[in-house]
Amino acid sequence: MAGAAGGLVGALFYAAFGPFKCKQCGPIARSEFPKDIQSKMTLGSLLLVVTAVVLFVLVIALLIFIKK
Repeated sequence: MAGAAGGLVGALFYAAFGPFKCKQCGPIARSEFPKDIQSKMTLGSLLLVVTAVVLFVLVIALLIFIKK
């Protein structure tokens, strides 16, 4: 269970900080997006990181609870 949570947390971190890719052009830099879209992208990345941390803490708490 902890391994699955770790894998999910890793996937969320990759989604938050991974590059944007176009099938034809390849990687797209964030600086190429308008400022308002960059702000939304940053907010989305932060929400993914917070979700990953909360998920990891909940899984650890669940494992501790089950062990008792």
